[in-house]
Parts: sequence; C-alpha cells; structure tokens
Amino acid sequence: MNAIALAILLLSVSVSPVGAAAPADSDRVSDRASAPPIAENADSLAASYAAPWNPPRPLLARRPWERAMLLPGRIISLPLSGLGYLTRRSMLVIEDSGRVPMGPQPPRAKHSPSVAVGLSHFGDRTGVGLSLELRTPEPRREFVPRFGVQYSATTHFYNRTQATLTSGPASLQYAYEWRPQEQFHGIGLESAEDSLSDYAIEFETARAGLTRAWGRDPDRNQPRLTLNAWGGPRSALTSTGRDARQVPFDRRFPGLAGLTLGRRVEHLTYGAAIKLDERRGAPHWSRGGALTLAAENFTDPVRALALHDAAATGAGFRRFTGQLDVGTSFMRDPRSLRLMAKVVDQQVDARADRFLVADLATLGGRDGLLGYSPGRFRDKDLLLTRLTYVFPLARRFEVDLHSEFGGVYGDVWHDVRIGGLKHSFGMSLRGRGDRTARGAVGFDISPESIRINYTLGVPE
Repeated sequence: MNAIALAILLLSVSVSPVGAAAPADSDRVSDRASAPPIAENADSLAASYAAPWNPPRPLLARRPWERAMLLPGRIISLPLSGLGYLTRRSMLVIEDSGRVPMGPQPPRAKHSPSVAVGLSHFGDRTGVGLSLELRTPEPRREFVPRFGVQYSATTHFYNRTQATLTSGPASLQYAYEWRPQEQFHGIGLESAEDSLSDYAIEFETARAGLTRAWGRDPDRNQPRLTLNAWGGPRSALTSTGRDARQVPFDRRFPGLAGLTLGRRVEHLTYGAAIKLDERRGAPHWSRGGALTLAAENFTDPVRALALHDAAATGAGFRRFTGQLDVGTSFMRDPRSLRLMAKVVDQQVDARADRFLVADLATLGGRDGLLGYSPGRFRDKDLLLTRLTYVFPLARRFEVDLHSEFGGVYGDVWHDVRIGGLKHSFGMSLRGRGDRTARGAVGFDISPESIRINYTLGVPE
C-alpha cells in the first residue's frame, strides 16, 4: 500500500503547470474590453496613463489686480509687519542659542526654605526693594507650629515688618507698615490731573486667621476652593507725605486733612472670604473661571484688644468685594480670551467725615486702569472690567493685549454711567516656561499718559 501511494504522489508532482497552454491574444483583448474604460477627461480623478498636467508658466501667489487691491492695506500694516518680523526673528535667535531650556523640566519637590530673599511688593512708585524672611524648619506634622519673620524695604523708604505663627489652618500675625509717598488727586472721577498731592500712612495690625483649602489644580498648583476668616485690631496714622516734589496733602486738601491728619484711628476688623477657582491650563490659565466674594467689617475698637487707644475716632464701615474671572481658548497652543469684572461696595455706618483716604477704593496703576498714574481715582466704591487676549509669539514668549474700563463712585449701584467710565489699553511681552509665565514688560495708554510697566516673577 505504501508503494502504491508513493507512486501516485510522484506522478502528480511530475505534471508541470508550465505545460498549461498560455492564453491567446484574443482572450487578452476580450478581457481588456470587459474592463471599465479609462477616463480620458483631465478633470476626472479616475486612473489614467496620460502624463500629469503642468501649467504653461509658473503661477504667481497673487494676480496683478489682486496685488493692486491689497496694496493700501499692506502699506498701512507695514510698520506692524516689520515689528512682528523683527520680534519673531529675535525670539527664535534666543531660543536657538540654547540658553533657554526648551524641553519639559522634571517635577521637583518644593520645600519652604528657612531663609528666603526676594523682591518686595509695595505697588507702583515705591522704589526697588528686597525682602528677607526667616522661618523655623518646615514641620513634618500638620499641626506643629511654625514661626516666621519678614522684613521688606525699598529705595523710597517704604518698609514692612511682619511676624507670623502658623499651626495647620490657624495663624496669628502682627504687622507694621510705613508708606511715606502715597499719591492723592482728590475724590471722584472728576478729580483734576494737576491736583496731585501726597500723604504718608502708618498701619499696625494684629490678626488671627483661619484658612481651609480643598482640591488642587495640577496645572496651576492652586486650591479649587478656599475659605478664609480673620479678625483683630488695626491702627492707622495719616501724616504729610515725604515726597519733596509734591504739594503736601494738608495744603492741597485742607478740608479732608483737617479731621484725619495726625490722628490715630483704631478699628476692630473681622471678615470672611470664599474663593472658587476652576481655572485650568498652562503656561497661563486658558479656560474656566474663578469667583471671589469677601466681606469685612471695621467697627469701633474694643479696649481689651486695642493696640494704642480704644477711642472711636474713625469712620465705622463695611466693605464688600466681588470679583469674577472667566476665560476660553482655541487652537493647540492656547489663544485665550478672558473677561474680569470687579465690584467694591463700602457702606459707612458712622462718622463718614472721618473716613481715611487710605481706605478709599483706588483705581490707577496696578490697582486697575494701568494707563493712569497710581492712586489716580479714589472714592468709596469701585467698578472695574478688563478684557484680555493672550496669544503665543514664540515657544518661550507670549503677548498679552488688554483693555480696561472702570470708575470710582460714592454709590456704585446708583452712580455708574457707562459713558463716564475711564478706559486704558495696552500690551505686554511675557516669558513663559512649561507650567507658568515668568516676568512681563509692556506699555499702557490712557487719555492722560503712556506708561511703561514691568513685572518680575509670576505676572498673574
């Protein structure tokens, strides 16, 4: 049986497929005739053996008549196009130099140092300054107390001393602050630009606080919900300004200075604030929003807690503050549109004629309306809106275009007039890393002035 099967296998292999008859030419013609016809139309997308079409001459980006139509617009935008070209090339040269890290940086564990040196933050026209902070080592347990003391000073003699004791969410703080050259133009939006004067203010506060935070955004390293409550005495003393180039406050506004200048005013202050922060994105927040609501009461001092004198010599008032930030973005490297609205409402309960100038709501400079000088507008209440557009210029740089509208009023709920709002607009160039923006420089324009502004550190 095995021999018979082997013979059959050899016989089947010996029959070669090459021996099969090749198809005749007539069969090939009939097969080709049965295939679908090849399109001869050049506009068809079907398969074709024809050579690809090429234009008879090189095609221009725009025809002559199109260039003539666009010529006026090109002439008008030529300065901006040149500025954009130079800025873009400069940013690319900086990136290609290798001095700016281009890749993502590995995460680093952050530890609060025992000794910290940084820039002081007193606001506009306060001079260049530094701060020195000393703290006990960071505790490993949550409720172990930690003590810190900080001293800040500037070249214009602004200074602040602050001591803080914290334990978990609770804190105790004492602070003394001296501000010798605060600008004042008068009260209201109708105050004259040439009515500039200056005053000095001394603040001394002791405060107990409680802070609780929930959730944390990985992009911005900020809590999503924060609750604050505080209370304690405050003492303030207003005196003449120390800027020899300005007219003293008591000479320019004797009526306002007569009841507050040289008098120590004490209050017992207490309040609470809530902040819901759902902003997301890096290197700048690009979507979501944030809502902040705060209320604070300034009442007559209590003898047991008074810092100097328990006499009721100042105005008693309440301050309510609300701020809303919303934003949206588009494209991969986010181009972000933002809108901010802020309202401050202060209600005076007693001795309104002794309301301190330093407690008035303020617009001008970094307080809002960047194109105006610091402290330009003051009154009890405030309304401020800001529209911002942030877009990338190069890998490590972005541009911030912004426009602001706002005003100060005796009563923000009845005195606001849309046509009477003050306005300014400007732009700034910001450096940015992988997670956050770092530093900014730019200019702002208002009907009164053009101001150069800069920020060291995180600009937002």
